[in-house]
Amino acid sequence: VADSNAQFAAKLAAIIGRAPDDPTLEREIDEAVDRYAPAMPTAAAGAHELLTELARRGIPMAIATNDSENRSRGQMVALGWDGDSMGVFGADSGHGEKPDPGMVVAAAAAMGLDPTEVAMVGDSSTDMGAGNASGAVTVLCGGRVELRETAAVVIDRLGEIIGLIDA
Repeated sequence: VADSNAQFAAKLAAIIGRAPDDPTLEREIDEAVDRYAPAMPTAAAGAHELLTELARRGIPMAIATNDSENRSRGQMVALGWDGDSMGVFGADSGHGEKPDPGMVVAAAAAMGLDPTEVAMVGDSSTDMGAGNASGAVTVLCGGRVELRETAAVVIDRLGEIIGLIDA
């Protein structure tokens, strides 16, 4: 789930007998995601409340995703979130793919911040890798035991972020 379509295509190619550099496979995967992805995405528990509170406090936000930028913006709109209130940096936005640091660096710059002044909140090894590589504070949400050592902070629920900010 955390891989970009290009990363997934490279892994899938060997399994289905396609060349690892097959230029059509990534496009086929992208089309399949568009065709079979749910019409209405489901937000993580507490996400709406967290985004609302961060916006109320004037705290800048951005999304760094290995999904496409356009698909991510569409999901935000479907969830009722203002897609213009935060930057969206996808695997196709020209900043590389997580776990490389490019998206986090670009997101920080778009907010007028240094990467060391932002938190990368995520639940995957690619999130923690991108955050650590960029110098951001990494916040692991969801308690995956195997990732705990890769994060600066571990939380169980998104709502705990407000407590971290207040502390």
